[in-house]
Amino acid sequence: MDIVRSKEWLEALSLFHEISQMGLVPNIVTYTTLIGGFCNVGKPLVAKQLLKEMRACGQHPDIVTYCTLLDGLCKNQCLAEAMALFREMEESGLHLNIVAYSILIDGMCRAGNIKDARELFCSLSSKRLRPVVCTYNIMINGFCKEGLLSEANMLLKKMEESGCSPDALTYNIIVQGFLRNNEMLRAMQLIQEMVEKGFSTNAGTMTLLLNLSNNSGLDESVLEMLNKFL
Repeated sequence: MDIVRSKEWLEALSLFHEISQMGLVPNIVTYTTLIGGFCNVGKPLVAKQLLKEMRACGQHPDIVTYCTLLDGLCKNQCLAEAMALFREMEESGLHLNIVAYSILIDGMCRAGNIKDARELFCSLSSKRLRPVVCTYNIMINGFCKEGLLSEANMLLKKMEESGCSPDALTYNIIVQGFLRNNEMLRAMQLIQEMVEKGFSTNAGTMTLLLNLSNNSGLDESVLEMLNKFL
């Protein structure tokens, strides 16, 4: 595992094969660790091949193994392979939890497939799954990146109405979305709301705010709120 972390993935794979040739049978934890390691160093297709070897050796991947590879494929811009793996997960009879769906929704948002991400998110209730904070954050971030601020704002309200309380990351994501799209008044209102709830701005939000403080062309009411916050 240390070798994988140091990005010496070829040595890690060679060592793994040496262990197998010695008659030792890697277990699910070993395979999952390697799959995650190769994904982390940008080798998701090597990780995918390991999944095939794993099954060929009689080891049955569990939900953690599948989600590890699914996340790696999504984060390495291999959405088509991620979609194929997700279908495989469904067909295998695994109980797909909210983590698996959140990973795929995130992958779709990263690829700019916001429409598909929205459809999958909206289908969760029919699958008897409830979005968690992370799922909402992913979807809100996807909307903000596409400039769909009204949808991000509505989802924030829906999140609260459903009993899932936004966290500091939720607020920072949506505040940054409004700031980047020059919706200053709404951004200031959200900042005030998050401060009242005991949350703080992160480095990304603070950088945007400091840059704005030098903008003399801002509306006076926005400048007043900005200066009060800073």
